[in-house]
Amino acid sequence: MTPITRDDITGAVRRALEPLPYVDLQADAEDDRAADVFDAVESALRELSPIELRYVLPEPTWHGHSQRFYRLRDASEFLVIDFVVVHHSKPDKFLQRELHGEPIVYFDKSGVVRPEPVDRKALKERLRDRVESLNVNFQLFGLLAPKEIWRGNPLDALVYYHGFTLRPLVEMLRISRTPERHGFYVRYARHDLPSALVGELTDLFYVRDAADLLEKHARAKRLFVEALAEARESLAERP
Repeated sequence: MTPITRDDITGAVRRALEPLPYVDLQADAEDDRAADVFDAVESALRELSPIELRYVLPEPTWHGHSQRFYRLRDASEFLVIDFVVVHHSKPDKFLQRELHGEPIVYFDKSGVVRPEPVDRKALKERLRDRVESLNVNFQLFGLLAPKEIWRGNPLDALVYYHGFTLRPLVEMLRISRTPERHGFYVRYARHDLPSALVGELTDLFYVRDAADLLEKHARAKRLFVEALAEARESLAERP
């Protein structure tokens, strides 16, 4: 049997949803019809293959819409379907191009697809506060990784290293380079950041042993100081 492809899935979902009067933008629907949309999608998916796994994101979700994940028996295990039903009345529809890229529109019956501009002034103000908060947290908690090495707890040290050293470092680097995506952590880093910097971060993330962690923590600390200065400069008030 030929494995089911991405095009097979998008085609089936589009054919199931486009005729429905309460659905637009593939998955922008009237607020009280989310369950109906999922019923239509799951029916279409079952025509392709049995649904092997289904996960329903508990509501209310962090983004305020309805979301489910599926894996089909007859598709690659890597081809996971992430399906969101956007509530029509809610303003945030993931249409900010700086964050989410150019939308691929299969149908738009009522002109829902409109770019959502980024309020750059408000973003800049939020990021100034975020930079100083990151700096304080890095100074306070960035020492937890070497502290646990000295205590003889390398596993704890590794967790703290990733959480309190590398995560704030990556966000600080992003603030001056891709401020709209400052909260994306390493996702899309290879597209958003210079290749040399991505290579350096990759090396910092992969740790061999306790001694290597201490050396890389020191490197990460120096890089954070540089990134802090760059972020402050990029967010400075201009005359």
